[in-house]
Amino acid sequence: MKPVKQITITRTFDSPRKLVFEAWLDEKHLQQWWMPRGFTNPTCRITAGKIPGRAETGANLTVVTYHPDFGEMPQTGKYEEVSPFDKIVFTTTAFPDDQGKPKLRGHNVIVFSDEGNKTKMVITASILEAGPGLEGALAGMDQGWGETLDRLQEHVEDTSDREMSITRLVDAPRELVWKIWTEPEHIKEWWGPNGFTNSIHKFDLTPGGEWTLTMHGPDGTNYPNEIRFVEIIHNERLIYDHGQPEDGGSFRTFVHFSDEGGKTRVSMKGVFKTVAYRQMVIEKYGALEGQKQHFERMEAYLRRMHT
Repeated sequence: MKPVKQITITRTFDSPRKLVFEAWLDEKHLQQWWMPRGFTNPTCRITAGKIPGRAETGANLTVVTYHPDFGEMPQTGKYEEVSPFDKIVFTTTAFPDDQGKPKLRGHNVIVFSDEGNKTKMVITASILEAGPGLEGALAGMDQGWGETLDRLQEHVEDTSDREMSITRLVDAPRELVWKIWTEPEHIKEWWGPNGFTNSIHKFDLTPGGEWTLTMHGPDGTNYPNEIRFVEIIHNERLIYDHGQPEDGGSFRTFVHFSDEGGKTRVSMKGVFKTVAYRQMVIEKYGALEGQKQHFERMEAYLRRMHT
């Protein structure tokens, strides 16, 4: 059968092949990155295999994805071939009609190979059948797979030598913590290290949206900042690219919010392009101490809000 649409994508991951393969093999890993930006996977199960939760030839895949704009979207799949650590072939179905018959059927072939200490992955994704009303899904196929593989990359690559991270458990409900991170009138009151104030010029909390602000240092120095949102999952996750116009650098920030018995764990990780750039930011801007003070100001502001 000639595919309705077929694309081939080649990616190289700075991770060993076994680790990249494992991200496809285990349902707990797959659940973390499957689908494009903005989607979560409340249900992700691999069944009918010898080991529950792990893919093998003949196993079944069941996923229920969720997006706030589209609701729940069930998917099913079948693994036709799993050859560790070389190849995975599986089918997918989605968009069931009123009788439960899927309107979309896909077929995917993923080939893994070593490229030095990295992993080269070539995926050929084919749509074999697409019913009426799925023109948008077909048009967005390239972007969707690209974003999905971006998420896979973030999941498997070790960035520990070029990142800064911090975690706090704060005594405030997650909805309130999310609010002060995503509403400009709150952000300007606590953002940045001690002594800084903020002027927010633009704040577009949408994927691809811009956030521009000027941070005013206690010595009167102005620090222009340009931020572009990459992914937004309400109450759960913010991902954004943060540029520093004055030195031409940028880094990606991941902020996760999780509920822990009425309190909120906030984890923030900035990933820099190189180890050298991370070191420069630490030495030139005092970023490690600044990050600590940034979170202390957040906690103090939350205490005022929550009392």
